[in-house]
Order: sequence, then structure tokens, then C-alpha cells
Amino acid sequence: MVHGAPSPWRVSEMLDYAQSEWIPKVLELQLDDHPARLRHQVIDNIAAATEQRPAWGTELATAMAQAGAWDTPIWNGIMEGWQKARPDETELAGIINAMSATEIYGPHSKEVAYTLLRLLENNRNTYTDAVLDAANRIARQLWQYIPTDQRSTTNIDWAIRALNHTAGHLAQFWVYSVACRNQLQESPPAGFSGAHADALSEMMADAGLPGKLARVILARYLPYLTSVDEVWVKSNLIPLLSLDHAEFESAWHGLLYCGQITPQAAELLHDAFLTAIEHIGSRLDEKLRQQFMNQYTVLLAWFVESPSDHWITRVFASGNAEIRQLFAEQIGHILRASDETRRKAMWDTWLRGYWQNRLSGIPAPLDDAEIVHMLRWTCQLDAVYPEAVALAVQMRPVRLQHGLILRNFEDSELLTNHPESVAKFVIHLSQANRENRLMWHGTQNLLEQLMQSDLSAETADEIAEIAAIIGVK
Repeated sequence: MVHGAPSPWRVSEMLDYAQSEWIPKVLELQLDDHPARLRHQVIDNIAAATEQRPAWGTELATAMAQAGAWDTPIWNGIMEGWQKARPDETELAGIINAMSATEIYGPHSKEVAYTLLRLLENNRNTYTDAVLDAANRIARQLWQYIPTDQRSTTNIDWAIRALNHTAGHLAQFWVYSVACRNQLQESPPAGFSGAHADALSEMMADAGLPGKLARVILARYLPYLTSVDEVWVKSNLIPLLSLDHAEFESAWHGLLYCGQITPQAAELLHDAFLTAIEHIGSRLDEKLRQQFMNQYTVLLAWFVESPSDHWITRVFASGNAEIRQLFAEQIGHILRASDETRRKAMWDTWLRGYWQNRLSGIPAPLDDAEIVHMLRWTCQLDAVYPEAVALAVQMRPVRLQHGLILRNFEDSELLTNHPESVAKFVIHLSQANRENRLMWHGTQNLLEQLMQSDLSAETADEIAEIAAIIGVK
């Protein structure tokens, strides 16, 4: 091939070549001598061919190993194809065997780690005990080849950094490996054992950046790991969330990316959340504060028997208005995500009492941002709507930025079931918003329906007055 010339191969042509023809052609490539566009084209085509026919990539990898061709980007193309492939058991065993050559770990440790992770994530049902054991051995060896990371570790998103780092790939691999091993065995072992126990111990003991990033990932999977070995999680991961621990911020970054918290994990996390909430204003950035309050409110609403005892008072302990506003916003999210039975239970057990206390300034007076969020709660409280409105109209009138609250009635049965309460709610909103055209935009149908409803004389007169002001006849 002439250096700099276009690649002569399409993917279909590469797959049609006999092994004796295409392997020498690939090995002859000196990609560093070619323009970047050609290098990327060749690598992309090798990846596509490997994805379509995983054994094709395995044959190429074997030939490259025999030729001692280790430090070449062709490996990147092969592994990218493996990452996306859906190999059968024989093909998978061949891939794992090809990646057992330690010579590729130095120049390609990140790619190998990511390939191990994606193969296991995408093909868990294809693994046998023997193939999983072989993959585990590679992962253990790879930890020694993690490259030094010279980037700054201040003011970073630890979860994103970990998810894109070799150490993070390996930590994720071990979580999936635990799940795969337990799936393969009729009676999964109680707790971590063997290679899994050894790998987790190594990651927990590593005092460098790789260990820290691995622990971020383990914190992310804390709910699942708790279901496997609660004692281990309590001893190894929960302490990372303590205020005085050096990895407080990074561990919370991981945990707050965990998704759904299970009841078992919620019990372990109870004290960590209660202790951390007073300090998140100064210890976590804005994005993490929002995620923290989301999880905190979920725990309060779903897993705490009497949230008013400690959980609600801790929200106000720091005197942070932003935290209170986030709390009100997250309650709204939970109400929207809950069914009517759950909303009614929340109302009866703590939400009604919380609202009544806030009207009395306990444990702190309401600010305008909280009031706006609480006004939005009413449309989610169908089963107790008249009660909710009776409390809502006791809050001071506040100016709204838009009319989304009123447009919530468009697809709701509240107007049919509780016209008097809806009308009183509209009247309350109007007190600070009569000249606010943004709020009234698109509400003509609502006001017309209210004027045709069976309302008390006083309420009907006030609705008619509002309609006249904004031009509804």
C-alpha cells in the first residue's frame, strides 16, 4: 500500500478475504505513517468487521500476538468491535483468551478494561463459570497496569471521572461479575468470596487515585452490593460517607448516581443522610445538592415511619433557604410519581401536619419560592384536594412567573369533582397576579367552565370579576 493512499478495504471485503490474505495485509499497515483520517477509517472498519463476526477479530488478534504487534491502534479497532458484539459461547471464550495476553495491558489497559466491562454487561447470559473465571483473572492483572492520571482532582465531577477511568471500568466489571456469578449458581454464596473478595479488598486498600475512583463506583452500586453482602458494605462503604472522612465528597458523588435506593440500603444509609444534610450546602456543588435532596426526600417519603421526628427538622437545621426550596420541589416530584393511595398515605402520616406547621412558622417561616412549589402540590393531591386548597389559600399571595399551575387543570377531573375548591384556588392565585398576563394565558376555557359550575354566590362573583379583568366573557 502506498503511504497516504485511501484504504482499499470495505468491511464486506475484509470479511470476504481468506485469513491467509487479510491478516498479512493488516499486519503490513504502518498506520502512524498515514493521515489521521485514514487511520480512523481503517480502525472503524476493523471494529465493524469484528462486531459482525467476533471470530474474525479474534483471528486477527491471535495473528498480531504471534507477530508481537502490541503497540498499535489496530487493537483499539478489534476491542471496539468486541465491545459491541453479541458472541456465542465459543466466540466469547476465544475473545477472553485473546485478551489474556499480558503484553497488551501496558499500551491498552483502558481499552481492555472497558472491553471486559461491556462484554459482561451485554452478554451476561453467555458466560460460563470457566469463562467468567478467565475474565476475572484478566481484571485482577489489569489493576497493576492502570496508567498514572495527571489531571487535577479539584472541583471535578467524581462520578463522571470514575465512569470514564480504567479503575472505574474495573470496579464496574467486578460488580457485574458478582451478579453474573450469583446468576450462574443455584445457591449463591453468602457474601463476597474468592476472586470477588480479593478484588474488592484490593480496591478498598488502594490509597491512590485508582482506588479512590473505584470506591466512587462501588458507592454508586451500594444498594446492589448491600443485597449481596450487607456486612461488607457496612464496614467498607458506609464509613466513606462520614463527614470526617477524606473521601466524603467523592463517595457522595458516587452514591447520588445510584438510581433507586432499596429498603435494605435505606436502613444502612439512615444516619449518613441525617448527618450530611446540615453540611451539603458547603460540601457539595449545586448539582449534587439537588441529587442529595432528591434521595433524601425519597428516603423520608418511602422508608421512614415518622419523618417529622428527625428528617424534617434536619432540613431546617442548617438555616439554608436553598435546601428548604429543594425539599419543597422534591416533594412535588414524589407526589407526581406516586399513585393516589400513596399520596393519601403521605398526606395522612406527615404532609398535612408539615403544611400546617409551616403556616405557623414551624420550624421556619415560608419563603416565596417554597410557596410556589407548595401551590403546585395541590393538583397532585386529588383525594384530599379540598383540604389541600384550604391550606394553600392560607399562604400569602405570591407572583408567579407563568401559568403552568392553572394549566394543570386541563386534563384533570378536579374541575368536575371539586369546582368550588378549584375556584377558590384560582381566586387566591389572582390576588398577586391579576395583571400577570403570562399566568392567565390559555386559561379562558378554565374560567368559562368555572362560571358554568355550581359555585357559591360569593365565589361565583369573584370568578366573574377575574374573567372580566382578563377579557373572558
